[in-house]
Amino acid sequence: MLGELAARDDVVALAYHVDYWDYLGWRDALASPANSERQRRYAGALQRASVYTPQAIVNGRRDMNGADRGKVTSTLEALAGTVDGLQVDISLKDRGDTIVVNVGSIPEALKGESVNAHLVFVDYTPQRTVEIRAGENRGRSIQYRNAVNRIQTIGMWDGAAKSFEMPKAELVQKGNGCALLLQRVDKDGRPGAILGAFAMNPGDGGL
Repeated sequence: MLGELAARDDVVALAYHVDYWDYLGWRDALASPANSERQRRYAGALQRASVYTPQAIVNGRRDMNGADRGKVTSTLEALAGTVDGLQVDISLKDRGDTIVVNVGSIPEALKGESVNAHLVFVDYTPQRTVEIRAGENRGRSIQYRNAVNRIQTIGMWDGAAKSFEMPKAELVQKGNGCALLLQRVDKDGRPGAILGAFAMNPGDGGL
């Protein structure tokens, strides 16, 4: 299902592999402590008592069982085109040695609200096949999509149109994809609603 979502032009689908199941005997090579910590911070922001897998979080606003295809797709459809959807335009330009990110201004529907949002850069591997050597999937080869390698906050956004220029060599690994998320944060720095998103895979005309 994640592969289907990753192929859509209107969805930025990212897989944050978590490392807290590694103790069962097989280490997930795509997992990281940072991904596990991001999920825990989401749990706090969404007022969930604990974390679980597979978990899907849509637009930073709603969480659900990631294996429930109907719930995931109906939530995407329900949020699209509403004030809870992606309301802020984001575009990216590859200038060779640098990347320029242009973020639009706050839309009319959200004006009057206080804005505290981060522009978050996400480096991910578009496709990778992994041989599972232990656990319930032992002996299987599974193709993973859009596995997140690294997350980095690159700037703040206060609602006004703004451009950010970054050195490409420090952010983008050759052959990887990148995504940009404009995401609200609460007073404790926990992730909240995603206001805008953009993704680019290798071969899309840049990077």
